[in-house]
Amino acid sequence: MTSSSKLFEMKNLKIGLVCRFPLSRKFYSFQLAEGLRNLGAEVLLYGPKWGGLQTLKEDQRILKVWSPLTYIIDIPRRAIRDRVNIVHIQFEIPTFHLIGSLLLPLLLLILKMTRKKVIVTIHGPIFPRKNAITYLKVILPNLPFLGIAGILISRLYLLMDRLSDGIIVHARVFKRWLTEFGLKKVHIIYHGIENEGIIDDNGEKDMVLCLGTIAPRKGVHTFLHSISLIKDELKKRKIKAIIAGPLPSTLGNGEYLRKLLELYKDIKDVVEIKGFLSDDELEELLRRTKAICLPYPVSISASGILSIAISKNIPVIVTDTPYFREILDRDYPLLFEPQDPHSLSQIILMTLREKNLIIEVRSRFSILRQRMSWRKIAHEHAVLYYMILKDTKLQ
Repeated sequence: MTSSSKLFEMKNLKIGLVCRFPLSRKFYSFQLAEGLRNLGAEVLLYGPKWGGLQTLKEDQRILKVWSPLTYIIDIPRRAIRDRVNIVHIQFEIPTFHLIGSLLLPLLLLILKMTRKKVIVTIHGPIFPRKNAITYLKVILPNLPFLGIAGILISRLYLLMDRLSDGIIVHARVFKRWLTEFGLKKVHIIYHGIENEGIIDDNGEKDMVLCLGTIAPRKGVHTFLHSISLIKDELKKRKIKAIIAGPLPSTLGNGEYLRKLLELYKDIKDVVEIKGFLSDDELEELLRRTKAICLPYPVSISASGILSIAISKNIPVIVTDTPYFREILDRDYPLLFEPQDPHSLSQIILMTLREKNLIIEVRSRFSILRQRMSWRKIAHEHAVLYYMILKDTKLQ
């Protein structure tokens, strides 16, 4: 594509971006939409009729369109009304809820009948065919008949591949896993990273942060166990361990939280558990954070928290899993074995003690911020849109 073509006349391209309404403007869909708009495209966010930020109603480009039971009609009707060229669906199981997700192939079929081009970004869960049950036990610990669930999810993804014009995933490993189930239209576009907002080192940094949904798949129990092993050292350094994030809606996770509180009640003097954070609250917390821990037991999706950490230049400690190795490299110095609290505790102490290590990590982050900036990620989406639309006259 030549520069004179201006990305196939992006000003004539209108995208309906289907997503759950987030509770933060740091959410993936907001960032992607803004990047595409900066290239000249018109982007409308199609979200559910409930929930989301109070400020959403102030933006006419953010629309409350669908409900989980009627979305297969709501979205095509709105796409026709708005004359969009592409419907781009941001999908994960919670988007339309577990049962509603099974209707997604019908939505794709209806959109195909209306001659709309359709792309689906699969955010997760994505798992390998060989060890599917192992992964599903982590992802859906309270769901019976995991073998059947794995078959349903894989068949759902296969239908999405057949009925859409393209599937996007955020890593090579996820494409490899999906192709094991027979998907053929998978494209790799990495998760974007903000290239601004780096926090300087002049302020007080007195926190180690475990950020994200409080659930087994996030490894919060491993983080708490590791903190119990270095409790005295953290107290000496006046460092607080913070767990921040919402509980998921799936059954049984309230019990998981109660078990965490009971198991680690003797370290509450160095641990604080917070719920959902507003953008301002998160920003303030990040200003005081020395390191972010992502102790995920398995790779099932890209990590938005990883992107936030890199964007803010905050050292991030992660498990040695395929996704993190792909993004950060195999010799990244802050990798530890999944579900190994002893290894995690030692790496936390390393980040507190070794300044040269932090300099090396931040040097890597600088490269990643350039390579995966939202501008570049939006451009890669635009190129994919062009490939799909090149034989279709823009409306």
